Amino acid sequence: MVKREIILFFTLLSLVGCDRSYVEYDDTPLYFERTNLSEDVYWDTICDVAFPEIHLDSVVIDTTAMVIEKKLDEEFRAFVEPKISYYLYDQSTVRQRNQVYYALGKTSIQDGVISYLVSDRLYVFLLNVKNNRLKSICRISAFNVMEPTEIWLKTYINYEAKSLLLINKILYVSCLDAYRGEDDFWSNLGILERKMKKFSFTTITIDENGYVQTIPFKKKDFPDYMSY
Repeated sequence: MVKREIILFFTLLSLVGCDRSYVEYDDTPLYFERTNLSEDVYWDTICDVAFPEIHLDSVVIDTTAMVIEKKLDEEFRAFVEPKISYYLYDQSTVRQRNQVYYALGKTSIQDGVISYLVSDRLYVFLLNVKNNRLKSICRISAFNVMEPTEIWLKTYINYEAKSLLLINKILYVSCLDAYRGEDDFWSNLGILERKMKKFSFTTITIDENGYVQTIPFKKKDFPDYMSY
C-alpha cells in the first residue's frame, strides 16, 4: 500500500512539473474562408519591377524592408484594398482600411503562378497571380496586435514540396474556451491547471490555377517547425 502511494506521489509530482501547453494541427483555419477570389481580377495596375525576385525559407514582418522606395502607389492601393477587405472581413462588409502597402518581393511556389508579397506593416499578404489574373489572397505573417513586437503568424516555405507551413501563436478572440485552456482528467480533478494551446499550424499549397488549398501536414518537409 505504501509503495502504491509513493508511486502516486511521484506521478503527481512529475505532472505538476510538466509543460501543460500543446500544439494542434488545424486544417480549417478561419483566415482561409475567403482566400480564393470568386472572380478573377485583371492584374493591370502592378509595376512588376517594384517587386524583386526573392526566395524565402520563412516569412515574417520586417518593417526595416518597408522603405519609401517600396511604397506602392495610390492606384495599387485602390486596386487591392477591396480584395483584402473582402478577404479579411467578408463581401457583405465594406471597410476602407486606407493602409499604405509595400512591395516586399515576388516568388514562384507553383509553376506558372507568381506570388507577390505585400505588407501594410501589420500583415504580410501573398497575392497569387496567373496569366495576369489575381486568383487568391492569403495572410502569411502578422503581428500580435496586443504585443506589436511579437510575431503571431509565421510561414515556412518548401519550394520543392510546393508547400507552406503556417504557424499561428494567437487564437481568435471569439474562441474564448481556447484562451481559458482545455479541460482534461487532471484539471477536472483540480490537481493541475487546464492545458493551454501553445500554437496551431496548418499546411497549404498554391495549386496550378493559383488557388490556395489546405493539404496534409508532412513533418519531413519542415523539420524545424517546432522551433517557432
